[in-house]
Amino acid sequence: MVVIQCPHCNRKVDLADAGPGRFACPHCGEEFQWGEMVEETNGGIFTWFDRAASTIYLQIGILILLYPVTLFNPDLIGLFSALLFVPFISFGYRRQRRRWKESMEFAQELTEGLLAGLEDDGDVL
Repeated sequence: MVVIQCPHCNRKVDLADAGPGRFACPHCGEEFQWGEMVEETNGGIFTWFDRAASTIYLQIGILILLYPVTLFNPDLIGLFSALLFVPFISFGYRRQRRRWKESMEFAQELTEGLLAGLEDDGDVL
């Protein structure tokens, strides 16, 4: 069992589970985070896209190796031309994902700053 101080009301809170996570204070009802939480990863389509986008150099290497093969076997030119766009799609997704993450971090910083300003003024949310 872990006993910590609530960051909102400064009263003692007993945590039965010593693991990190989000907890609600039994005194004031506010939620707080204790310990370092590991970011959960989703095994869905975005994770697959992230893995595909991280292999851009591998995709370009395969295209470089496949090009001489298409010179000697023209039947594979359709496959080569279809695979030619894969690195561009991966790069675009990777750039979009990075911009999305940066905008989310900026929005979070902005929101925290606004909430801190409201708390300093004594306004109630």
